[in-house]
Amino acid sequence: SIIGEAVLSASFELLIKKLASLELFTQHEKLKAGFLKWKDNMEMIQAVLADADDRQTNDKSVKKWLDMLQNLAYDVEDILDEFETEALRRNFLLQEPAAAEQPCTCTSKFRKIIPTCFTNFSPRSIQFDSMMVSKMEEVTARLQDIERRKDLLNLKNVISDG
Repeated sequence: SIIGEAVLSASFELLIKKLASLELFTQHEKLKAGFLKWKDNMEMIQAVLADADDRQTNDKSVKKWLDMLQNLAYDVEDILDEFETEALRRNFLLQEPAAAEQPCTCTSKFRKIIPTCFTNFSPRSIQFDSMMVSKMEEVTARLQDIERRKDLLNLKNVISDG
């Protein structure tokens, strides 16, 4: 199936916006740097989508490149959805207004003593961040391969190149 440039471009536009918002959320420096790099790479790739769309019917390697790009976009979207879900979970845990109104238990007393900045350092959040760094490294390698292939296919930014 032929992937429409407009569809893939819109998909990338949404991913770039999500990356920008998640980049602000995360406190993990390696993840923040990864989001920024993904965003930059995706903006560069997005710039050549019109040329790739024009060339895919005559050049099967360009078609294959677009298919790889679409699969990567799906995987990036899945990862970003996981981050958004985790952000909501952490935000919910930080707010926990119901716990303050319930009778004091050992856990709620303990939570009141610990500053909220330390709640992001729970074993679950550390494990999540570690797992996401691993996923991010895998996707980054794929993204770099796609960008390398873009250069080999000599895809051009038709908007700025005229």
